[in-house]
Formats: sequence, C-alpha cells, structure tokens
Amino acid sequence: MPSNNPQVSIRLTPNEYQYLQTMAEKNFVTLPQFVKILVKRAIAEDKEKTAVVSQPPPSETEAKVQASGNGKGRVKRSQEKSS
Repeated sequence: MPSNNPQVSIRLTPNEYQYLQTMAEKNFVTLPQFVKILVKRAIAEDKEKTAVVSQPPPSETEAKVQASGNGKGRVKRSQEKSS
C-alpha cells in the first residue's frame, strides 16, 4: 500500500552518491533506508541539543549536587546548611 507520508527529493554529486551507497551496503540497508537513518539521527541530535539549551540553569542546590558528584541526586543535610 502506498504511503501518504511526504517525500523529499535531493540531488547529489556522483561522489556523494557513491559514498552514501557504499555506507549503505556496509550497513546492509538500501540507500533510501540509509538516508532515512541519517536524517532521523540528525533530528534526534538536534532535539537533544535544543532540549539542553532550553533547560533553565540549575538551582543552587542542584549545582551543589552536580559538583559533589552525588549520583543519587540528593544533597546531604550538612551541605544544605553550610550555604
């Protein structure tokens, strides 16, 4: 059954096409599948960067937790009172 999803056409140089074709073969996928994988990775990376940038700066307590290396996300009472 045909897909109703939008399509994108691009033009590549012969060198770019051959490079992508080789990479697709190394990954045992077709060229269109490989290009889709690359696009999805780029979108995921961009969303990850955007999420990091849009987060508010950590509060003073959160900064102390990060600086102390306390992996459980808790601050010891002695650290809270010392500020």
